[in-house]
Amino acid sequence: MKLSTHILILSLVMVPLVAMSRSNTPDEAIQARQEIMKYIGSQMRTLGAIQRGSAEFDPSVTRGAGQAIHAMSLSFAFLFEEGTFQGDTDAKPEILAGDGFDTHLDNFQKASLLLSQAANESDFNDAFSQLGQTCSACHREFRK
Repeated sequence: MKLSTHILILSLVMVPLVAMSRSNTPDEAIQARQEIMKYIGSQMRTLGAIQRGSAEFDPSVTRGAGQAIHAMSLSFAFLFEEGTFQGDTDAKPEILAGDGFDTHLDNFQKASLLLSQAANESDFNDAFSQLGQTCSACHREFRK
């Protein structure tokens, strides 16, 4: 998928979801958070297929996905607010306590930015592995 397509999808998806996350009801914020996570998950599956060799390496695809993931990561600070940890969510309220989540988020944003700049297959593999590790670390600590 070309970078321009990623940007179009991102703008069509991101604006309403971030607006929903800033909504008046916790359920709408949870739904926005889940949709953003699903989109990131779909990008990670695409990138995982490339890393495993099931799909051909294409730097425009890997960098475009990295840019989309990084752009989504910038909304995370708005997605986890008080009152959005009950109901249909796997997010733990501990996200709001201390600096642990902020550290994970900083690592995730750095790794996604690195992925968005990967110019060759070796750089992609390193950046994608690092990004996956940041996802796993945060999920282990802050997902039910």
